[in-house]
Amino acid sequence: MKKISLILTSILLMSALAACNSNSSTTNQPATTPTTENTGTGNPSATNPEATTPTEGSTSTDPASTESASAQNAKIVANKKVVASMYQDVFNGHQTDKIDMYLADDYKEHDPMIATGKEAFKTYIASFIKANPDYKVNVKGMIGQNDLVAVMNYPMANPDDPGQAAVDIFRVTDGKIVEHWNTVQPVTGASSMIQNLLPSASTSADVAATDKAVVASNAQFVSNFFNSFFVEHNTDAASGVVSESLVQHNVKMKDGIEPLVNNYLAQFRANPDSTATVVNMVAEGDLVLIQSQMKKNADDAGQSVVQIFRVENNEIAEMWMLSQDVPAKTVNENGMF
Repeated sequence: MKKISLILTSILLMSALAACNSNSSTTNQPATTPTTENTGTGNPSATNPEATTPTEGSTSTDPASTESASAQNAKIVANKKVVASMYQDVFNGHQTDKIDMYLADDYKEHDPMIATGKEAFKTYIASFIKANPDYKVNVKGMIGQNDLVAVMNYPMANPDDPGQAAVDIFRVTDGKIVEHWNTVQPVTGASSMIQNLLPSASTSADVAATDKAVVASNAQFVSNFFNSFFVEHNTDAASGVVSESLVQHNVKMKDGIEPLVNNYLAQFRANPDSTATVVNMVAEGDLVLIQSQMKKNADDAGQSVVQIFRVENNEIAEMWMLSQDVPAKTVNENGMF
């Protein structure tokens, strides 16, 4: 898939995990001769993460910060309640008159089909629900970190609609949603396959009991892997980091580390100028979600890609991915990122 300069990547990957509690050290070098044309710096280490990570919307937790873990959790819970209530009232309850309760006056939209601003969102949703009176959203789970809440869901226009798999990311400030990104992928096939396109997580406004230091370490670990593998095109970075028995939910890929490496090695060779730019990162429990813009070359509009990684025993044990083409034109001036 993708590659950007190491300098730009470091800027992008440092901003959102800068607050993480980590112990910096030199990353381990690959034990074998790199198999990629553009070799990265080597394998990330779960126990000694290298400082990196995210972007403008991305945030992280820091157990050593002045904000206590309980205060951080309270903030995440409050933000999740805002988002969950909007899904219940507006998307599933069709109470568009309640949108003012949830969106800030300076609301910023990145959905390419919706103009930016609260009033534009109200107009779009009211029109959409009128045209699709049976519209419902099945929420599969939520994860949150600081001011970000990611919702994994399946929106359906009507009961006969095969539906879509979607990840919506909201930034919440002072009890109001101020910004929204999304990645939506049409789905086909058996319902069991469709439901596997996204991980299960709590749908309640709570926070996973996982220790904050573990969450920060998981996020750092995945960030280092993403940088080496997807940005620097170093497929050797998967060795010792991705489980040999990786459970893969990408319908185009088989389980295991070998299909993952072979698939992306072929892509990187076919598209040596491809790039991956991190947009948002959210970590909670054993899940780490990365939204990125991936492009085959400088002239490619690219895709919005959401990858979700489950970390278990210091390895990436499970992966999910959604992707959406970036349109040539968007309704709003913000673009998808």
